[in-house]
Amino acid sequence: MLAREESASLDESSVSTGAGGDSEPALYRILQNPERALFGKYRIERLIGSGGMGYVFLAWDDLLKRKVALKLIKECDPLAVERLLVEARSQARLRHENVCQVYEAGTEQGIPFVAMQFVDGKALDAACEEMAVEQKVWLVARVAEALHAAHREGVVHRDVKPGNVIVEETPGGQLHPYLVDFGLAREVSGSRLTVSGLVVGTPSYMSPEQARGEKNVDRRADVYGLGATLYELLAGLTLRFSTELPANWRRPLGPRPAILATGN
Repeated sequence: MLAREESASLDESSVSTGAGGDSEPALYRILQNPERALFGKYRIERLIGSGGMGYVFLAWDDLLKRKVALKLIKECDPLAVERLLVEARSQARLRHENVCQVYEAGTEQGIPFVAMQFVDGKALDAACEEMAVEQKVWLVARVAEALHAAHREGVVHRDVKPGNVIVEETPGGQLHPYLVDFGLAREVSGSRLTVSGLVVGTPSYMSPEQARGEKNVDRRADVYGLGATLYELLAGLTLRFSTELPANWRRPLGPRPAILATGN
C-alpha cells in the first residue's frame, strides 16, 4: 500500500493477539524479527509503516509469487476489527487504476489482517516538491477520478489528504497516484462506525460538517479534503484550525502565495 518508512514502537504492552493465553504476543514476535517472520502464506520482509490502528509490512506472497503490503492491527477489539473489514470491503469493491487494490482479508495467528497491493512510492506532498504546477494538478485530477469511482459505489473515504495518496513511478518514467487507506471509509447505505459528536479524520483536511461530528457526512467531505490537498500542493501552505469558529474556520499559515495572488 505504501513505501514510506515510519518508526514503530516495539513496546510489548501496546500489542495483543486477541488469541488469549499466549505468553509472547504473536504480533510482538513479528515486530521483533520481521525479516524472518512467517504469517500464513506470507513471508514478511520488513516494517514499512505504522499508525494508531496497526502496522504495515512489506511481505512476499509465497502462493502467488508477488509483493504485498500486509496490514496487521494492534488490538482485536470489535471496533478495530470492524474498521479493518470496512477498509477491506470498501477498497475491494473499487475497480479503478488509481485505487490501491485489496487482495485478501482474514485472521492469522489470532491477528486480523488485510493484504493489499504494494505501491513503491512517496506520499503526494513529498512527490510533488519538485513538480511543475501542471503536474500537480494532473495528479490531483487522477485522485478526483478515483474518488468519483468510490462515490459511485457509495463509498465515502473521509480522510483525503496528501499522506493518503502514494505516487509511484512506472518503469516508463510516468507518475501514477494511488488513493490508499480507506480505514475511515463509510458505506453510504451501510452500517455506521461513528455516532454524532465523534470527530474522525485529519483536522487540516476536514470539512466543517465532519469536524462538527455530524452523522451524515457524504461525498462532499471528500471534495473538501481534495480541495485542501490541492491548495497545499499549489500554495505550499497547510490549512490549520483557527481558534475562532466558525467565522475564521480555516486560516493558511503564512502570507498569500504569489501563485494564488494573481488575476486581481
